[in-house]
Amino acid sequence: MRLEVSQSPEWASQSDPFRLFFPLGLAYGIWAIGIWVPYAMGLVQTFPGPLHAALALRGFELSFVAGFLMTSLPRFTQTRVASKGELITAMALLVLPAVQFGFDAFSNITAAPVAALAFLAVFGLRRFRGRKINPPDSFVFVPAALVLGIVGSFLYDQSIGKALIHHGFIPALILGIGGRLIPGLLGWTEIVATQRARYEQPLPFLKVTSSFTLAILVLFLASFPIELIAESVGRSIRAGAIFAMAIVRWNLLKRPSHRTAFAWLVWAACWSFVVGSFCYALLPRFKLESEHVIFIGGYSLLTLLVASRVTLAHAGAGALDFEKRRWPYMLFAAAIFVSLVTRIFAAAVPSAYVSHLGYASAAWLFGIAIWNACFLPQCLRKQSKN
Repeated sequence: MRLEVSQSPEWASQSDPFRLFFPLGLAYGIWAIGIWVPYAMGLVQTFPGPLHAALALRGFELSFVAGFLMTSLPRFTQTRVASKGELITAMALLVLPAVQFGFDAFSNITAAPVAALAFLAVFGLRRFRGRKINPPDSFVFVPAALVLGIVGSFLYDQSIGKALIHHGFIPALILGIGGRLIPGLLGWTEIVATQRARYEQPLPFLKVTSSFTLAILVLFLASFPIELIAESVGRSIRAGAIFAMAIVRWNLLKRPSHRTAFAWLVWAACWSFVVGSFCYALLPRFKLESEHVIFIGGYSLLTLLVASRVTLAHAGAGALDFEKRRWPYMLFAAAIFVSLVTRIFAAAVPSAYVSHLGYASAAWLFGIAIWNACFLPQCLRKQSKN
């Protein structure tokens, strides 16, 4: 059931901003991953690694984050939907990196993501202050994620900045939003009901925030300064915090209650996130491979699955029945899996390393093509009536 909002939007995208920002995120994703194909074919000589990372996290992921937060926060807080000015501002800030990249202004890219993150922080704060009900208590991670993203952007030329962006910003959002969303996607209705009974009380937000959630947040944030002193210790603390949230709030040690292909893929993406985090902490020799377990199998797969649920949930009565289908999800997941395996074993074939980067990219793009065929038309369609 979707919450009512307090005004009738003049633009279809005002109550459903994801309709603007998900397609933008897809375009960034195709650009971010697709650049490896011409490089592998020898058509591009400049190594695209830095551009790939920037586009993937500051374009692909950030656009999906903006679409989800600007759609969900008004509903979770029962406040006003996005204004026209807010939509225009957000779109301009998210498109700006593409313009800068197009003019080869990669070195001056910090301002755009910082401004976009600051905008999202202000957007969320306004809804939080005017809330009629409390958001889920795990959303305490959301402002922490935005702060990590802003600080990490300023320090991106340093290793700590990359850590804050790559392993702080997105994971904090997954823990925050996923703390409420993932158990529902997996079918654990009793977990969702217990959470709602706590955070929907008419009390100050911190009083309905569980001590467990606050403890996980403290451990997660503390892992970064600890990582500067003892790298593996800090990363292990962070992986442990993620695992604790996964087993307590997501019930990840059990098979999904919903036995659909969609639910199984959400479960697999969560495990990829958890396992990749431990590999990143404990296997420094395979740092890059571990990061791609997190990025491809965790971040990108989970992002696209959540985006598919959001899209179907706003597509009208009966649209969610699509999740009962098996083959569209399995084909999409198979492509992502091939991309992941090809990428993490690319270094095992030094003579064909660059070629394998191209193969991994092509497989991911094939998965995106399937996603687009299934969900992009629904995403672009005019919103249904609440």
